[in-house]
Amino acid sequence: MTKKQVAVLAIVVGVVTLFLGYAGGRAYKTYEIKMSEMHENGGHQDAADHSKMEHTDKELVDPTVYAPKILKLEAVKDTMSGYNIKLATSNFKFSPEEVGGPVTQNAGHIHVYVNDVKVGRGYGNWYHIPDSYFKTGTNTISVTLNANNHNVWWSKKGTLEARANIEVLK
Repeated sequence: MTKKQVAVLAIVVGVVTLFLGYAGGRAYKTYEIKMSEMHENGGHQDAADHSKMEHTDKELVDPTVYAPKILKLEAVKDTMSGYNIKLATSNFKFSPEEVGGPVTQNAGHIHVYVNDVKVGRGYGNWYHIPDSYFKTGTNTISVTLNANNHNVWWSKKGTLEARANIEVLK
């Protein structure tokens, strides 16, 4: 082998080693999170909790890029019925054409919840929620940023989600 071939081989081995280290570390972190969540729930996942908030799987934001953020979540009473929510984000691209596909960093869609019950998915900054999801009194609207594979995005600061409380008079 020539010196050039040895150098190329060393670079290839280095890149493969880095990739395998990253993939292994990411898999271990996912395992750590799942074990931590199970420990918090007494060794099992709470079936009632799982049926409501479906974002139990998480997708770690690559620490080498700026994490997406929800800057503002606003609920506005619709003139016909229900509420329209307006979401302001940064470092996040809505990618409805990629839903169900491979994870793309800082891209995806939102999952919308009212009182911890999933209402649906959103593919842009606005989302309408019908009256039927609200009860009289205080209601909590929550939104998560989700990857194409539906896992919720999270960073070292926690799950990328926002909540807003509204008072409903019926």
